[in-house]
Amino acid sequence: MDSQLRSLEYILHIRDILPYLRDVDQLILIPHRDLHLLPLHYLFPPKFTITYLPSFQIGLNLQPYQSAQSLLSLENPDRQSIYRPLTSNILTSLYPQCQRLNSSSLGKKQLIQDLKSNTGTFQFIGHAYHNIDNPKASALQLTIADQLTMADIFEQLDFGNYNLIFLSACETGITNSQNLIDEYVGLVSAFLAKGASYVISTLWTVDERSTALLTIRFYQYLKADEHPVYALKQAQNWLKQVTNRELVKWYLELAQDVKATHPHASEYLKTEAALIQQDSDKMMAGKPPFEHPYHWAGFIITGNHF
Repeated sequence: MDSQLRSLEYILHIRDILPYLRDVDQLILIPHRDLHLLPLHYLFPPKFTITYLPSFQIGLNLQPYQSAQSLLSLENPDRQSIYRPLTSNILTSLYPQCQRLNSSSLGKKQLIQDLKSNTGTFQFIGHAYHNIDNPKASALQLTIADQLTMADIFEQLDFGNYNLIFLSACETGITNSQNLIDEYVGLVSAFLAKGASYVISTLWTVDERSTALLTIRFYQYLKADEHPVYALKQAQNWLKQVTNRELVKWYLELAQDVKATHPHASEYLKTEAALIQQDSDKMMAGKPPFEHPYHWAGFIITGNHF
């Protein structure tokens, strides 16, 4: 992946563009056609903080970001996934006023009412799918038989009171470039068009552990009053640089933080730390386990800079 992205850097003449950006450190990228599919932020030096827009017109209509401590978290449970409930538990510890919803016991009608009555941040942890022939049928999966579709977002919801939408969909079922285009100009654009300030999404299906770690770290930075654009950048930098030894320390500190509210999550984090500690090769390795761009470069934030 890295070599192919470096080839793209050459094709797009990124190095020829950089001299014109000497006094610039914030970029808004509006990719053309299939470039929507690619992590273009990876091609620029670390000094740049980068957001995306599906179109210039959408950018003109976006509301400025305002910090908020309220969080509505929707989890689509999966018996085979330990990271979805873990992420949800930790987020509710970070945000005591968080309203946590479980899609298995929640119909679309009730979700729409909850979305209308809340403000701040909407976090979705689960599965999304994309309809190529009918983009408005693209949806967040609630249950096997129920979805929140793009049409529902356009026709029934207003996200003007939401500063951030985080679509942490680890297994989106994306299998080709058409699906990716549909996600970017479909679900993401729908939330922006209905008033959300920023949307975080992924360009590909990322490993569940990577997604959980980055999501939790992002909210730690956000909780510390970082702007979401910088919170995502810092979370990505952390994930690609963290060593196993540092990860053990982070696991144990986080386990202590959530022990009082979510003891099961705390014990799981301790177990994860212990498994790494038992492997001397991992503990001695200086190479970060999540350094590869597969783990972090697929996360993008769409919206204007503040």
